[in-house]
Amino acid sequence: MFLALSAGELANGLAYLFIGIFRLYFMRIGNFYVATYSVECFYRTPWSTLMIFSGQFPALINVFITMERVFALEYATYYRRLWQERYNYYLILLAFLLTAVFIALAITINSINHNRNPTRMCGVMQSTGAIYGTFHFCTISIIYMSCFIVLKVIFNRINKLRVSTGIS
Repeated sequence: MFLALSAGELANGLAYLFIGIFRLYFMRIGNFYVATYSVECFYRTPWSTLMIFSGQFPALINVFITMERVFALEYATYYRRLWQERYNYYLILLAFLLTAVFIALAITINSINHNRNPTRMCGVMQSTGAIYGTFHFCTISIIYMSCFIVLKVIFNRINKLRVSTGIS
């Protein structure tokens, strides 16, 4: 699972690298401050779909890692007895499928809602519109905060148990 998380973060880094290279290219040829439509941003730039993927996929992998940790810590006996390595592969596949659903949702919203952008910046908000862009970033933020809070609660509960029983 951590390898999939690393691959998702690598895709995130590549997306931002592509953004920087192509924006610099458009600025150098004098084509950056050209008005463009969101459909053109979404389909003709290599980074907009990659940005959606690299935002959602690592967040979903984080959810599944958190769920596995909670299961392992709260139900340790069942986890040792029932959990198999292939379940991680199923969760990675599920993260891919959910990310594909999010991309399909972005394509659907983009085909309905055509926005005109003043520049070729073409980030997630410019490529998909304010509705999906807001949904995208709010979902990612909520996922990361939820994972942090759940793991913090589990950490505090386990450390409180260790201190009260004298286990170091």
